[in-house]
Parts: sequence; C-alpha cells; structure tokens
Amino acid sequence: FNLETQVLRELYAYCCARVAYTRVERQFKLHGIPYTHVNPTITFPLMSELGHIQSSLAHSVPALCVQSSDILSGAPAVEAAMPNIRIIPLNWWSDKKAQVVTCVKLKYVQQPVGKRAAAGSSSKNIIRLSKRIIYDAAEAVDEFLEEWARVSQMVVIAREVARMAKGKKWPDVRLLSFDLQTVEFAYASDYTVFINAIR
Repeated sequence: FNLETQVLRELYAYCCARVAYTRVERQFKLHGIPYTHVNPTITFPLMSELGHIQSSLAHSVPALCVQSSDILSGAPAVEAAMPNIRIIPLNWWSDKKAQVVTCVKLKYVQQPVGKRAAAGSSSKNIIRLSKRIIYDAAEAVDEFLEEWARVSQMVVIAREVARMAKGKKWPDVRLLSFDLQTVEFAYASDYTVFINAIR
C-alpha cells in the first residue's frame, strides 16, 4: 500500500473518534439509556457554531441522539426539554482530551432575551446547559444530569413567566433575560425580579 501521511493522519483521527464515541455509548449502556446513531450530515443549528473547532472528518462519524424522556427520566422539569438531545464529542481529532457538548432544545420557554442572554444563547433556541461547561467524555452523562438538576429550576421559572405573559395575557409580565444561569423578569411597571442559580 502506498498511503500518504495525510491519509494516515485522518485514519488515526477516525479511530480516536470511535474511541471517544464508545466512551459515551458505554455510559448510556451503564445507565440503561437507549440511544441512536443519526446521520451527521443532517442540518443542525449548533454545527455551524462549532465549525471552527470541528474536524473535516466530523461528517463521516455517526452522531449520537438520545430521547429526553430517557436520559432525564426522574429528573425535574423533564417536560421542558424537546424530545431529541444531541451529543457531540469534541477534540477527538487533536491531542487534547476528548470532551462532549450536550445540546438541548427547550419548549414552553421563549428564546433567551436581553443583554445577558445575547452572549450565551445559541441559534434557534438550541441551548447548552452552560456556556462555561463542556463535559469530559468519560463522565459526560453524569455531569449532564448534575447540571440539568441545577438549572432546571431556572427553566421552570422562565417557563412559568412565559406562560403568564401569553396564557393569562398579563402585559406587565415580561421575561427580560434568561440564560439557564439567571432569570430576570418584570411583573409590574418598573418592578423586576432577578434570580441567580446557586451551585
């Protein structure tokens, strides 16, 4: 065989990808969480945001998808998450430690607004549980569940504010800022409430 150096590099990166994905899949199996492999070429809003740190081989490796009802079974505010949760391993193509970003799309909650949300919100309501946390591939599932339990309170508050504004048609109730770490809303004239999640 006459293989060029670049081909060997890509083959090595692909093998590293399979190792990273296998680590995540093993965690799903240990927790009894069903998962599926999905076509990585399917358009997904967050992929454009990660383009600058993705490998050219990313579209050759099957992506992982789990149902929110499965991975969040028994967790608070499970009904606030849309059915599909995307699991995207990162850095498997480099010398860095393999990591995972988990993407959740919320329902019932309007898209994060305000200055605080502008810097951390993702396109089309796709929200990472924390812009500061990308999980270690070896502990991705446990870390995701721990983070969800912490921010779910913010999700519930933001959801109820949105319901009051739309369902009960209270014009003074407005969601001003929501980024899963904080919630700020107005409830009467110039009166506002700011709530911060505490670790």
